[in-house]
Amino acid sequence: MELWYRLTWASSRDGLQVAIKRLSHTVATWKECVALPEVVALKQLQHPNIVRLLSVVREVNGSVHLVFDAYHDSLLSCISTRRARLWTPSFSVAEIRSIMWQLLKVRLRELR
Repeated sequence: MELWYRLTWASSRDGLQVAIKRLSHTVATWKECVALPEVVALKQLQHPNIVRLLSVVREVNGSVHLVFDAYHDSLLSCISTRRARLWTPSFSVAEIRSIMWQLLKVRLRELR
C-alpha cells in the first residue's frame, strides 16, 4: 500500500509545500531506486498540468519516498466542486476533449 503525506517545508526564505509519497516496495541500492518505472517516468515528464517530482529519497531500510510539489486541487476535487456548484454531473464535450488530449500527449511523450 502506498501512503501520501502533505507537509510544509519551512526554510529561512520561504515556505515550500510538498507532498510525499511512500512507495510500497523497498530497494537494496540507489541504482535500483532510480531505475523504478515510476521514478523514470516522473523524471521524464515535463508538462504544466503534471505535478513536478522534486526529489527521490531512499532510506537506509530501503523504503523509497517521492517528493512532489503540493497542489491543493486535483481532477477529483475539480469534479466534486463543479458538481456542488453547478449541480451538473459532467463536463462539456470540449472540456473532456481537453483533459483527455492533455493526458494522451503526456502518455505519448512518455512512450517515445
